[in-house]
Amino acid sequence: MTVTPPETRYARNNGLYVAYQLVGDGPVDVVLLTQWFSNVDSQWDVPPLAEFIGRLARFGRVLTFDKRGTGLSDPVPASELPSIEEWMDDLRAVLDENGIDRAVLVTNLASSFMAMVFAATYPARARALVMVNAYPRFTRADDYPWGFDSGNFDMVMERTRRTWGKGMLLRLFAPSLLADAALVELESRYERQAASPGTAMAMTRMINLIDVRSVLPTITVPTMVISRADPSAVPAGHRRGRGGRRRGPGASLSTSVPVCRPSRAQVRSSSARQCATWSQGRVCSSKIVVPASSRVCPTHGRFSRS
Repeated sequence: MTVTPPETRYARNNGLYVAYQLVGDGPVDVVLLTQWFSNVDSQWDVPPLAEFIGRLARFGRVLTFDKRGTGLSDPVPASELPSIEEWMDDLRAVLDENGIDRAVLVTNLASSFMAMVFAATYPARARALVMVNAYPRFTRADDYPWGFDSGNFDMVMERTRRTWGKGMLLRLFAPSLLADAALVELESRYERQAASPGTAMAMTRMINLIDVRSVLPTITVPTMVISRADPSAVPAGHRRGRGGRRRGPGASLSTSVPVCRPSRAQVRSSSARQCATWSQGRVCSSKIVVPASSRVCPTHGRFSRS
């Protein structure tokens, strides 16, 4: 499906401007959070990403936005990155700007942190949660042996410094596409236009400190978790929702993507099909129950029920 890129608009949030786009006219409102970074103008220059948005737009209105500090939204110092709560406020601002009361949240990797907390905190505004390659924390802990080794943190930071803006994510998650020089350049430019190397390093550091496991049992909205079956990309413990906390009620897990380290284009295509089928068939008939204790509050990078 070929989609004409929509106009970029801005929502105001406490004096800050948040860039967003809205495309499609289907009956389901969808918020797409592709990563912690984005650029709503440049996303259309990357064919796999543009195709994925187009697939979602076949059945819904798709809202994409640049969280503060990234893309076309107001910048913030790398030393003062927004909290998850502030990014949640950005999401609420763009929802309110477009009169969207409830939406399906579709996320990928690190963008899932904010979506999980948002769904638990504001269940009346989340029709469903669809997470691709998500995890509740990034690094290992004594009670979470499935994460990445924090002892390699310096190596990860150096890699980010050297390769951000040079197709870093393709190298990490879709190395089979590196032979496509044109795509590598498009992805590289997208990275550069979404965030600077300094912001990318600061975000990498922050991601290593986030732990939202305590949020999982409080998520009451219908949830689908889609994961690549390749353990080198997403450790098994991450995709099975382990780590001492159960997944939220009604959560389902799909690992239909084959074990062949597929390209992100293949993952996006598979995810779009599953999201369309599942959300259209289930979201519209789901009844959301909001327990009084479902509000969650942050405490030094961790989250607990209040």
